Amino acid sequence: MATIPPVKKEKIRFSRAFWVSNVAEALERAAFYGVFVVLTLYLSNVLGFNDIEAGIISGIFSAGLYFLPTFSGAIADKIGFRSSMLMASGLLTIGYLGTGLLPGLLQHAELVEYGEKTKFMGLENSTYRWAIIPVLLVIMVGGSFIKSVIASTVAKETSESTRARGFAIFI
Repeated sequence: MATIPPVKKEKIRFSRAFWVSNVAEALERAAFYGVFVVLTLYLSNVLGFNDIEAGIISGIFSAGLYFLPTFSGAIADKIGFRSSMLMASGLLTIGYLGTGLLPGLLQHAELVEYGEKTKFMGLENSTYRWAIIPVLLVIMVGGSFIKSVIASTVAKETSESTRARGFAIFI
């Protein structure tokens, strides 16, 4: 009786760019979902938007982040992986830093007082609260570059035989 030889599993190795891009995607997703969970509360409780305004801004922010990769992907292909990742990281850093610094600037301008309870002193009627819009746009553009760069990097850094596993790791 013939014995069947054991099947050798071939180790699949991915490039450094593959792993860097996937780690960057995981970190960006964690940051995005962390912000998205509290965005409407931030807009209403910290910046003084009413619930409808906060919902509309939050919805546009989310939709924009999923729509923009269509365009940023074309730009990312032209400027390359490294430049796209640096630009995305820089934009996300500036955007997330802006969300943290804006309340302090508004408090310094004496439009609001933060404490146990937020005390609005004209912020809810001021145009200064709309300064969050460019900050959110910066986050949207940075996040859209990450999304498009990662998908194309996974496609580029995998072969036909490893592509399914590469995209399984990516997702």
